[in-house]
Amino acid sequence: MARGNVLTPEELAKLGAKQLAELLVEACESNPQLRHRVEILQASTKSTDELEGTLAKRIVSLSRACSVVDWRKVPELEAELAILREGIVLQLGAEEPRLASELMWRFLAVGKPTIERVDDSSGRIGDEFRCAAEDLGCLLTRVPDLDRIKLAERLHEKMAEDEYGFTALIINSAPEALGAEGRKKLRKLLQAEIERLPPRQEQEDWASIGWPRARIAIQLANIADAEHDVDAYI
Repeated sequence: MARGNVLTPEELAKLGAKQLAELLVEACESNPQLRHRVEILQASTKSTDELEGTLAKRIVSLSRACSVVDWRKVPELEAELAILREGIVLQLGAEEPRLASELMWRFLAVGKPTIERVDDSSGRIGDEFRCAAEDLGCLLTRVPDLDRIKLAERLHEKMAEDEYGFTALIINSAPEALGAEGRKKLRKLLQAEIERLPPRQEQEDWASIGWPRARIAIQLANIADAEHDVDAYI
């Protein structure tokens, strides 16, 4: 049996732009993920506002979704999240890291409601939001004139709300975003928070006391790790 032709960009380019465009439109009709990727790329050729609006629309759509996603549909959702995340980082982030970082904060905010409606025993959806937190750290390092004190305060607020610990990954993904002054401020905020908890008892409620103490301890350890401070980590 004769082998089929190998598809390469060079060979496909010979078909011509018009014919390839027609094939792409046809493929988008049956492939929502491909359609979303093309829409993002198309918006990136117009204006920053157009691109930001396209990405923001997808985030709003995710935030409003309430249908349960079973394990068979997880790959589709994973692909959709990856396309959106990459659009924020690669398309918008290349030109406007400040705008991209704000959108990534919004993307992270839909992590909890998304995971809670998904049968994600494989952890693939959670991994997308972990990657998003790391991407956000990298974007923040490129934001000009970043206020590191305000970033520390914002990060502290978001970490307290984040039951899955995604935002805490920002501390280690790009420690230069916080800088020494931001890490110092964040450490003070976390220490003040842990000091407000009741003294440790032999029996205590995990949800209201045990977990908050453990969460803050982990976050303080993350700061020590980012600073390569073994004594503080211990």
